Amino acid sequence: MFDTELVRFLQGPVMILMAARGVEGRPAIARALGCSVQDDGELIVEIAARQWAEALGGLSAGDTVALTFVRPSDYRAVQIKGPLVSRAAGDGASDARAAAYRATMAAELLRLGILQPQIDQWVDLEPLTTLRVRPSTAFEQTPGERAGQVLAHAGA
Repeated sequence: MFDTELVRFLQGPVMILMAARGVEGRPAIARALGCSVQDDGELIVEIAARQWAEALGGLSAGDTVALTFVRPSDYRAVQIKGPLVSRAAGDGASDARAAAYRATMAAELLRLGILQPQIDQWVDLEPLTTLRVRPSTAFEQTPGERAGQVLAHAGA
């Protein structure tokens, strides 16, 4: 579904937000700690379980989630929507993915002038929840005339 450039973007130094329905059915968001595009096109996303309990608490397999990826150096943004395939407690592989993401993002944000205490607010080491999402549609979301344009669609 994704070309090489988009895969590189999704796995690169981008801020990642997950939006879904929370416990009471209201909109809820969570900040993700990395994304890995699998060979089958599914996305593995790590989320801090305690910090984002409201957003995670309402999620069940089959629920639609929206993942928004924004590169802080130029604000390029892509949103991917699709059903949640699975949700599981993080494991050693999850911890390794999140640690690599934290290191890459911290270096990028420091390079852009963000202060370490600000970065520390979202790179806390805590138990992770691993989400597996099957993308159905990807949209360009960078502000401008292309915002909302479909970049990729499953089965297309």
